[in-house]
Amino acid sequence: MDGGREIDPLPALADRFERKRRAEGLAFEDVARRAELDLGLTEAILAGREDPGVFAWLKLAGALGLDPAEALDGLEWVPGSGANGGGFHVEPPEEA
Repeated sequence: MDGGREIDPLPALADRFERKRRAEGLAFEDVARRAELDLGLTEAILAGREDPGVFAWLKLAGALGLDPAEALDGLEWVPGSGANGGGFHVEPPEEA
């Protein structure tokens, strides 16, 4: 877990998908069509404002040609102990 930090995983995950969208040169409309999702929902997901569930994330990964396992790499839930609650831990993605 070196270099990572406790964080809200939704914006971190959305950022990984959004960077892939930009790298592929795809418009939001293209991604929404490919994923068979509503345009407004697609934009909200990629902005980190909406968490639609695992199936929409899988559709978006497919639409972007992104391996879902690779997208989740470095994201983990760390359970708490005793009175301390757990939290998500996010490792920064490796730059290509």
